[in-house]
Amino acid sequence: MRKILALLMSAILLTACASVRKQPIAAADLATLKQETLANTSRAKPSFVGMTAGNAAFALVGALAAISSGNDLIAANKVADPADAIAQGLANSLAATHQTRSVAQRVAVSADDAAAVAAAAKPNARLVLDVQTLGWGFNYFPTDWTHYRVMYSAKARLIDTRDAKVLAEGFCNRMAQTNEGAPNYEELTANEASGLKQQLAQAASACVASLGAEMFMLNNDQVMAAPLAAQGGAEPATRSVPNPPSLGVVQAQEVAAAPASVSTPVAAPAPQAAAAPAQERTAAPAAGAQVTPLAAIAMAVPMAPAPAADQLYQDTLKQVRASHAVLDPSSHWYKQNVLAWVYARQAEFMETGLSASAALRRAVAKLDHD
Repeated sequence: MRKILALLMSAILLTACASVRKQPIAAADLATLKQETLANTSRAKPSFVGMTAGNAAFALVGALAAISSGNDLIAANKVADPADAIAQGLANSLAATHQTRSVAQRVAVSADDAAAVAAAAKPNARLVLDVQTLGWGFNYFPTDWTHYRVMYSAKARLIDTRDAKVLAEGFCNRMAQTNEGAPNYEELTANEASGLKQQLAQAASACVASLGAEMFMLNNDQVMAAPLAAQGGAEPATRSVPNPPSLGVVQAQEVAAAPASVSTPVAAPAPQAAAAPAQERTAAPAAGAQVTPLAAIAMAVPMAPAPAADQLYQDTLKQVRASHAVLDPSSHWYKQNVLAWVYARQAEFMETGLSASAALRRAVAKLDHD
């Protein structure tokens, strides 16, 4: 169970790109940036998942403890959300290369909708750079329970506040693939979590470089460093007071039970695909059903898909989302608690020896049957 949880959490934190539309800025739009005002957004920190092998041994209580202790670690050591540093690094890079003019006051937002973000920033600037942490945390290696890797993923958008047009959008993620040189828990959290801060600073700098290239065609010489409090990771003094966390972030003391049932229209089929029925009835777990550690972790990371081990899994995931809009994070009919329930059943089936793809299909079949 500990090994499966380690693998699934790693994938959940770092595969949120399935819900991000990567879009480099058009040449015509890039040419209009010169001398335009640019504001950065400020968002509430999402829950930080500090998963240890000890947490994983205690099922639901352990999963909630990982979220609670993770959030406590971040608060007690004043660990900054890397999204702020990434946004500042990108803004500095655009100022240096395209003479944009940064606005000092950051815009506090909670909505994901581009129109809402644009409306909040419009009084301050013509452009708004919205960088959002999708998932962050640390986890033990599946085959080495005494050493840890820090995982981080974020998305970024440049939005024109005049018409809420998304001019550019990108995604970045960071996670060590091997345990070579990996820190133990003490090295990661001691001295005001200096090890964690250092790794998050490295992730922020890497994200500035990759997003700068992906969204704005900037080369390494044009990218400015991410100023994560001089690479120390402390909370910026000028941070705006954020709004409450958005739906999908579970608090440590409570996990909502899934509804008894939910009526879910089928997502529109892809071109050349056979037409799907107008509606299907999708059963969900009964109220009061147990929420497993995987469900808690899934709900702690907004719009997080299940693990993608290979192309077969990706194909299975696409089929599931096409036929069950309630499981598609990009759909209007998406239900976080139903998706979490499916992830939990998937983990149970994987424990019996099924592959991730087979376990997902079995979990969805159980959802339909129940």
